[in-house]
Parts: sequence; C-alpha cells; structure tokens
Amino acid sequence: MFKRVLPIPIAFFCALSSAAAYAQDNQPATINISASGAATAAPDMATVTSGVVTQGETARQALSANNEAMSALIDVLEDAGIETLHIQTSGFSVQPIMCTPTNVTKTVTCCHRKSTAIAFQIW
Repeated sequence: MFKRVLPIPIAFFCALSSAAAYAQDNQPATINISASGAATAAPDMATVTSGVVTQGETARQALSANNEAMSALIDVLEDAGIETLHIQTSGFSVQPIMCTPTNVTKTVTCCHRKSTAIAFQIW
C-alpha cells in the first residue's frame, strides 16, 4: 500500500513545479494587496477655503479692489485668532469678461474679473 500512495504526491509536486515555472516565464510578477480600515477621533484641526471676487473696468481696477477685499478678509481672520502662519493663497486669477455691445459685430472686453482664494487652518 505504501508503494502505491507515494507516486501520487510525487506526481502532484512535479505538476505544480512545472506549472509554476511556466507561469514565471510567460507573465510578469505581480503583487495584489487589498486592505481597509477605519479610525474615529474628535477633529482637532479644520482646513477652510474662502475668497473674494471683484470686477473692474480694467484689470488694474479689479486687482486693486480685490487686494482691498482680501486685506479686509485676512484682518477678520486674524481678529478671530487665526495666525497668519496658517493662512495661504490657494487660488489667483484675472479674467477678461467678453461681451458683444449692441450694433457691434465683434466681441470686446467689457471688464475684468479678479478672484483670489485662501485656505486657512483652524486649530
């Protein structure tokens, strides 16, 4: 009985070895990892994004009005106890606003829009 059982495990091992060698030659090695987790805790910090949008006849006017509004916003944040260290610019754009006046066939720049966004952290 021992002689009959021994050839079966040997044949099985040989089959697995040749299949593994075949797979190594024809396919790249890969590692697949899957995981999940969860953690709960009371928040100790929040990041808030805010900003201002202004408009003017020229880009310079829009920029000037925007600078004044941003200064006022930063003053409010500082008065609320937000340190300047935790305030940073997160967006800045100046765009021409195009329009087509009555009885004119082409579009022209009517005004400029300036927007600035800031992000700040509350601890």
